[in-house]
Amino acid sequence: MSDLSSPLARPYAGGSGPLGVLLLHGFTGTPAHMRPLGDALVAAGHRVRIPLLPGHGTSLSDMNRTGWRDWLAAAKSEYSLLRSECALTAVCGLSMGGILALILAEEYVLDGVITISAPLYLRKPLSRLAPLLAPVMPYARWSRAQVKKKSGEKYRDDFLREYSIGYSGVPTGRVRDLTHLTFLAHRDLYAVSAPILVVSSGKDETVSAVSARRILSGVSSRVRQELLLPNSRHVSPIGPDRALLTARVIGFLSDIQKEAQTP
Repeated sequence: MSDLSSPLARPYAGGSGPLGVLLLHGFTGTPAHMRPLGDALVAAGHRVRIPLLPGHGTSLSDMNRTGWRDWLAAAKSEYSLLRSECALTAVCGLSMGGILALILAEEYVLDGVITISAPLYLRKPLSRLAPLLAPVMPYARWSRAQVKKKSGEKYRDDFLREYSIGYSGVPTGRVRDLTHLTFLAHRDLYAVSAPILVVSSGKDETVSAVSARRILSGVSSRVRQELLLPNSRHVSPIGPDRALLTARVIGFLSDIQKEAQTP
């Protein structure tokens, strides 16, 4: 994929306002995947933090030395910082970031939570085979053709390729950590009571559509909203439906602020 040394792949914090939004990237991804959405939220008057999760944005060997505890601890730390800066807080995560967002919503009193392609159920068999392969194949790397496909080369008019920054592979042993996070989020879905927006992609090559339905049916939230992005693949914040996604997220956050101001 694109250059991991790009400033877009680094942690970001910006904006101001009473509502702060923590944006969390996905497994093997970087903040670049969330940056267009983050910039739009800053322009809409919100405080935004986009951390780089441990082991990401450097090398696969670095990622192989981290695990679910590190990623969850980083998400909690960033949320605590945001909570100290803003009166209202929401967490929005892509893929594994969506799983982390659910766990935060289960453990903390959030004002809103947004999941984007959160993988309660994966399409790819790698999730089941990877832990078995890890001793003999510690890293699975994508071919050149696969990288082009994942970076949206066929969709260069409506896919922000310059923001498609992440690893061109995965440490197979760390898939077990992703699976464990998914288990934690799934187990305690009922503990989510904050208003929730669940986003899924119509052309998601990674996550099953069952995931969104399970989240919506499992949470205790009074406000449950759903958004389907019909033309998007897995990394939808930089895909062809990004304007629709951004508008809906901004509207969702606006509703949260209005609710907070209601006597």
